[in-house]
Amino acid sequence: MADIVDSNTAPRTPDTADTTPSPANPTTPPQTHTWNDANAQNQTPVVRKVAGTDRFSVDDERRIMKQQYIRVAEETQGHYLVGMDPEEFMQTFLPWNADTPAAYRTKSIPEERLRDLHSMACKKPEKAMYGAFTAALQGWPIEKKEEANGANVIVTKFGEYRKPDGECRNLAVDMGHYTEDNLPAKNATVHRLMETNVEFKPSASDDPFVDPPETTTAGAPIGNSDTVSEVEEDNVNYDSFADAAAGAPPLSQPSSGYSSPSISTGAAVSSSAESAVLDVPITANDWPGESKLVHGKETRGQIASYAGITMFLSYRKHFMSVVVFGRFARLIFWDRRGAVVSRRIKYQETDGEKTLFKFYLRFSQLTAEQRGYDPTVVEVPPTDPDAEAALVQFKKYDRDMWHCNAQMRSCTEAMGVTLPEDRFLRMTVKFGNSAERSFIVPAPVFEDTCISPFSRSTRRSLAYDCAFTSNPGKDCQQSKKSKHDSLLFMKDYWREESLRTRPEAEIYDILAEKKVPHVATMVVGGDVEGMRTKTHEPHLQLSSAYPPTIRKYFRLENPLQCHRLFLDTIARDLSAFGNCKVLVNCIADAMEAAQCAFDLARILHRDISSGNIMITPTHEGLVIDWDLCLVLDFEGHTHRPGRTGTWQFMSINLLQGGKDKQSVVHTLDDDRESAFWVLVYVALRYLKHDMPSNDLYDRLLLLFDHHTVDAFGRQTGGHQKTLELPICAEDSCDLAKFNVPGFNDLLADLAGVLVVRYKQPSSSVTSRYEARLAAGGDAVADHPVEIYKARLERRANPRWLYETLRHHASLIPLPAQRSPPVTEDASSRKAKRRLEEVTSHPITYDFHENILLSAKVENGTKRLKTISLKHMNERLEGMGARSFNSRPAEDKEPESKRLKLDESDES
Repeated sequence: MADIVDSNTAPRTPDTADTTPSPANPTTPPQTHTWNDANAQNQTPVVRKVAGTDRFSVDDERRIMKQQYIRVAEETQGHYLVGMDPEEFMQTFLPWNADTPAAYRTKSIPEERLRDLHSMACKKPEKAMYGAFTAALQGWPIEKKEEANGANVIVTKFGEYRKPDGECRNLAVDMGHYTEDNLPAKNATVHRLMETNVEFKPSASDDPFVDPPETTTAGAPIGNSDTVSEVEEDNVNYDSFADAAAGAPPLSQPSSGYSSPSISTGAAVSSSAESAVLDVPITANDWPGESKLVHGKETRGQIASYAGITMFLSYRKHFMSVVVFGRFARLIFWDRRGAVVSRRIKYQETDGEKTLFKFYLRFSQLTAEQRGYDPTVVEVPPTDPDAEAALVQFKKYDRDMWHCNAQMRSCTEAMGVTLPEDRFLRMTVKFGNSAERSFIVPAPVFEDTCISPFSRSTRRSLAYDCAFTSNPGKDCQQSKKSKHDSLLFMKDYWREESLRTRPEAEIYDILAEKKVPHVATMVVGGDVEGMRTKTHEPHLQLSSAYPPTIRKYFRLENPLQCHRLFLDTIARDLSAFGNCKVLVNCIADAMEAAQCAFDLARILHRDISSGNIMITPTHEGLVIDWDLCLVLDFEGHTHRPGRTGTWQFMSINLLQGGKDKQSVVHTLDDDRESAFWVLVYVALRYLKHDMPSNDLYDRLLLLFDHHTVDAFGRQTGGHQKTLELPICAEDSCDLAKFNVPGFNDLLADLAGVLVVRYKQPSSSVTSRYEARLAAGGDAVADHPVEIYKARLERRANPRWLYETLRHHASLIPLPAQRSPPVTEDASSRKAKRRLEEVTSHPITYDFHENILLSAKVENGTKRLKTISLKHMNERLEGMGARSFNSRPAEDKEPESKRLKLDESDES
């Protein structure tokens, strides 16, 4: 066994060895590993990203979209390459295909269309711009397929699809661009069907970007090529420009919850993780190419959110869009690594008036893959045999479980999202030398986390193995037989290509080889061929416009690669536990897996969270999401780009950044503390306790969402955790008094061991006690020094956490079983009449108590005799009669509900 000794704690005793061999306790001699400069990571403050925090946040203000746009703008800083020449942009991202005829390439633009486009700049307010744009570009380059003259061209349509998208929390873009075949009905916005989109803003001050220095003319404010007079005509506040140029905060500073961020500063993020980090603190002026004005920042967050949603819902590797602000426009190419933004286009002038027409002319002749669609994923009609077979299997589970969101309440209902009709996609994959495989998965649904464009964009869902359609009931020759017949668990995300990382598929192979318990079994997985980002390619060219001191802040060095896994495990969310005993045991299983992975495979998980601990149908805990782990013995590389974790469950050590707010190292102790905060979070939200709802909201917000941002954009948190942990160690009822017997004792026991990392007896108390012992005095078991020593000794045992959890779980009583109510169907009525004939007593139902009442008259007095349903059915079976049904056949509870909550629920 091995454990990590944290450099900011008191020395610990060596790990105790047990001679009994087991996965958690190998027979090899234990070794203690310390962190030093040779194996430390690049350590810097963590960042609260939308994709990594919103799933568990209780902050209601996060749902205000303007607040979201500001957050997205801040977290995507450093991911934009601004200033590419529009012609070069089109040659790079919209190349002519070899089979595109010359006549199509040189198609002339009617003067009337040009005049309509010119008039757009004079339109006020914003909605007036829509009509001019559609008049200019509707039906361009062709209105009907017959006009293509042999060219492989799609027919596209524009429209003011202002009706909100019910599948995406009622978000609507200004103008959508769809193929003729996928044109939404009733002027609705449908993000998943968009080919491109257009966002309109009436003023040049809404420009979300700033052209690099070499494209700037003298006298232009903050680097854009419009003159002062042009900006003045757009009613731009000169104070805003002056403030932005000087690095001062903009005019307004929206905040959310208890956070105190300044929107003039922020922190760059690394797309290698949902929560990533900076390697150098920077100030507002250091972000190259990004507007610091409030309106520009909101626009940037808005268009980034639209791009993120569309790429998430339609399995795309990239997406293209247009933003129009006043008499200027920009073309943007998005992928999961970053965005390439063209220089400002003056569409009223001769050198820019044809650019937008050329963009859509080139776009229409691109193939689906060139337009960004994943070639391995296609939609299948409901009548497809594989889709029909998949639907039969999927319906065994709750609808939310199709997307692996089986929680206590519907996630989609909570977000105000309308689920689409049953739509299925066929995934055809081939990894390495393995045979080609085909799976049916449900189409993605909107999640709050999908608005972040530069992230891993993790999708999870059930998957149906199509090999079982043609060979039902037989083992698939291409892989192991699924534990759930034809169903698997699919995970799709974008991972960073780096010498310091290993693909998650390889991690699962290592864990299986080392026989780490409580880990899912991978059936097949690997990188998806052809699905790789490309915004890193023009990085050197475009970033060279900035001095080296600014250039280093770009976050585009390494490409991202789409990675896909199919696991032979189907489980439900931790919040859907049946009772407290199951909850505690599942967290114990998860921490045993984390410990064994470290001991046997030298792998540190680094992202223990409520979303990464699942419950299997047999009520065992399971750890998923090993893509952010650290492999300590990986070919001499121990660095991992960025430090990871889910904000709500990070340890105090990570949230506060160590003593100097930067030199913090993620260790196994941090994962253990994360498990404690997972337990507290789930218990406060789902177990019964004495805390009023208003107080509960404030407590959850302070404990799990609170953060501060300093002048350099560094984010810190954990203040409330620092206060609560030592108090909980002494009296966990101060946190909340739970109705589950023994649960408060568990919290106090865990907190007592964890707190020694941060708090120890004062030097004066320690010296006086040691002097007393030296003078021959007896040790006092309840003295703070002795308690501290005992807790340190327990903490030195690498198995202490999951053993403690299991010990307390064994003491937690099971709640009284609550049987389903009795209902009466035809067969029950027949059985009742038969029983009445045999017993000569009338029988009635008590639906609330789920019992049968037999009325019996003795000595002239009518008495009620209680008969349990179980006993009654035993008597009926003995008589050869059919038993009473607890539910009529047509009203039986779906298997999905039984799977999610098949035990008495204490929540």
